[in-house]
Amino acid sequence: MNLSTCKPPIGAIGIGSMGGAIVTSLLSTGYKLSIWNRTQSKARTFADDNVQICSSPGEVIEKSDVLIICVTNHEATLSLLDEFKLAPLLADKTLLQLTTVTSAESIIMNEFAQYHGISYLEGQILDYPDSVREQNATTIWSGNKRIFQDHLTLLKDIGGNPIFISEAPGSAAALDKAVLAFGLGVYTAFLQGMAICRSSGVPTEIFLNRELSYVNSGLLGEDFERFQKMIESQNFYDGPEASLDVWAQSLETVIEQCRSTGIAMDNLDAIRSFMKAAKNRGYGQHDYAAIFEVLMSPKEKNEKI
Repeated sequence: MNLSTCKPPIGAIGIGSMGGAIVTSLLSTGYKLSIWNRTQSKARTFADDNVQICSSPGEVIEKSDVLIICVTNHEATLSLLDEFKLAPLLADKTLLQLTTVTSAESIIMNEFAQYHGISYLEGQILDYPDSVREQNATTIWSGNKRIFQDHLTLLKDIGGNPIFISEAPGSAAALDKAVLAFGLGVYTAFLQGMAICRSSGVPTEIFLNRELSYVNSGLLGEDFERFQKMIESQNFYDGPEASLDVWAQSLETVIEQCRSTGIAMDNLDAIRSFMKAAKNRGYGQHDYAAIFEVLMSPKEKNEKI
């Protein structure tokens, strides 16, 4: 049986690292694709009986029912739409935006799609290209839920595990940035811990094993759940075992350790400023989660940070 006979023709614009992984994944599940990339040599690496390498984005759209865009950024998407006058060609077709964008940029694209009669879904990929190729990636989506449901098979074939976030434009982008903020913060904190150990002659493997043990114990997850409940209840005082004042005192010892051994501590200075602002608002005896109030509202009236 030819699997492609029961699958819609797909167009893909942007065949970089992630876009190429998407193409590979779809080819492995039996789709026929029309593809285009500004650097045509990247597109030619996918020469296949089920791939039509097109000379323009317009040709891709003409040959496809669904268009996937995965380019460098929002500006690159807008440039394509404008340069090649693609809006009229996309009318009554489905556009899947898989470019990394912000919430505000996603809202702009959603408004553009609505104005031009384009069925539009914004997706964000939470994994590396290899996971997409192996169909073991998580993708998150926002927009019209009916469009998500109508194309669920395709969305599964793109990466493996599609999750619908909400119909609110930009919600998938917001969650993606939350995940990135978490990952960057954790990775930076881990590397700083490694630097502290290395600078003082402590074997880095000891630190690694300690942190792995802590993560695997489930205690970190319990803290996250506690923080989330405090945020939703707006109650940051629940008899904390370590108040914000205590955490602030501990932070000063970490900063001094870094200062005395010549380790960068810009990220710690930022945490110190958050703590100071929270304490100035009267949260000194509250839980560390009270910093959330500073993150949500960096500067209150008449407050200096």
